[in-house]
Amino acid sequence: NDEYISQPAITTVKRIKLYSDSLARYGKSPYLYPMYGLGELPQGFARLSAIYGGTYMLDKPIDEIVMKDGK
Repeated sequence: NDEYISQPAITTVKRIKLYSDSLARYGKSPYLYPMYGLGELPQGFARLSAIYGGTYMLDKPIDEIVMKDGK
């Protein structure tokens, strides 16, 4: 759709920069793909969650997602 036309340009510029930074960091593709199985994805998330003080629980239903200032 054409919703991006009515948005400020900075949003698009930030997304392009993220894509470019990811491409520069990871080589031929800006996307990550686990080399040793998909179990690396939740493991990586669990580690980041622990570093930043988050809680990570497996096999639990989600009751709500709480966001602060839209983040």
